[in-house]
Amino acid sequence: MCIAAMKSMTLAQRGKAVLATYGISCEIVNLDPMITKNGCAYGLSFPCSRAEELERILNQKKIAHGEILGGRL
Repeated sequence: MCIAAMKSMTLAQRGKAVLATYGISCEIVNLDPMITKNGCAYGLSFPCSRAEELERILNQKKIAHGEILGGRL
């Protein structure tokens, strides 16, 4: 699984809802802000095989996100 880091719960919820309309299943997870470059506290856990698609959709819908973290945390 991969995780798209998000600054807030609101952004994570918005991202999850938008991604669901594209058939991308994800879950909101808590992150240790120390492990991300921008101190993100939440993330969307999703299949790594959908990383490019997920990033494209989030950017297209102007949903701010941090880095995509690979593997399990």
